[in-house]
Amino acid sequence: MAAAIAVGAATSWLRDRGSAPVAPSGWIVDAANALNRTPIHATPGGTAAPAPGVAAARQHALTGQQLRVQRRFAEAESAYRAAVAADPTDADSWADLAD
Repeated sequence: MAAAIAVGAATSWLRDRGSAPVAPSGWIVDAANALNRTPIHATPGGTAAPAPGVAAARQHALTGQQLRVQRRFAEAESAYRAAVAADPTDADSWADLAD
């Protein structure tokens, strides 16, 4: 009998909640957004652009990739080191440097 009452209470609780989804906690949303956000800053025109260190790191990484394809490994290493120095959080530049 107690089990039947517990099941009835649980189903009543689920039914009373309605069909609206429950929103996640604010800190969960903030953490997820922080993980997926590219550092940006506002430009005078009101558009968003990558932060200067990130843009420089991307350019150095592209140069390093071009040099690696050309088998100019010492120069590619220098470019990857510059990319890592410009943006130490860029995992791709670290991985390219390790190759």
